[in-house]
Amino acid sequence: MLAIVAAVVAGAMGLAGAVFALTRSDASDTVTSEPAVSEPGTEPPAAEPTPEVPASDPPATGAPASSNLDPVDDLMTIDDLLVWTSFAEDPLDEPAQQAEIDRLIVERTVAAVAHPTRVSTICAGIPVNAVIDLSITWQYGGVTVQSDPAAATPPGVGACLDNDGEPLAAGSYQVFASNSDLSEIGFATTFVVGAEGITQSFLNNTDGDICEVGVAPIDTAYYESFVVDGGTLAPGELLNIPIATVDQDLSARFCDGTDVGEFVFSPSASSTQNLGP
Repeated sequence: MLAIVAAVVAGAMGLAGAVFALTRSDASDTVTSEPAVSEPGTEPPAAEPTPEVPASDPPATGAPASSNLDPVDDLMTIDDLLVWTSFAEDPLDEPAQQAEIDRLIVERTVAAVAHPTRVSTICAGIPVNAVIDLSITWQYGGVTVQSDPAAATPPGVGACLDNDGEPLAAGSYQVFASNSDLSEIGFATTFVVGAEGITQSFLNNTDGDICEVGVAPIDTAYYESFVVDGGTLAPGELLNIPIATVDQDLSARFCDGTDVGEFVFSPSASSTQNLGP
């Protein structure tokens, strides 16, 4: 069961995760989008072939929504922070890791949602507009495997997850900014090793307007929350979201704040997934 924390909407029922602004469409014209632990410090286990486990691929279409802060006038909190990620099949040395972190902070891209074969390094960049103390928290299968404390200064901070040159284990990884006890968590970004990435179409098959859609692999701790550019997904409209080909938890919310429902589904690029039961 995925934890739900405040991310898009304040309050205990906000869906957590990296936010992507997705374009609306009706059912006849689907819109695509563009990208916009055991204990901390332990290392993930070595890779084991498990094809069902998630990995990340370049997002098909959909842009991660930025926070609602003015980059100059507003100060950030941990809850505002977005994470941008990339992966490498081969190990990266420290200078290469730092170069990748710097690139992610500037370019603000997510390289992929899944990768079917070897992954040796995952890097994350977190842009900031003010000095802020945080930890860059990595989870594997919903458990923290690495936590990197950082005094972040503009333009940003980052970290990479590797396994001392060995491939990372197949499975679902999430990375997010947090405080030391995880009572404050930013938007999580998910990457799955050992699966393909697809664009999944979601249909609002209910009678009401939907404002949030939370999706994440079933072995992760947090949803990634997706919102519609323009505010609402009306009945009969579709969203396209890039996800990995592993079983996913799905939770949607009506615009009045009530829940549509929660359930598990198996992704398929050739079929449309309903948002309601």
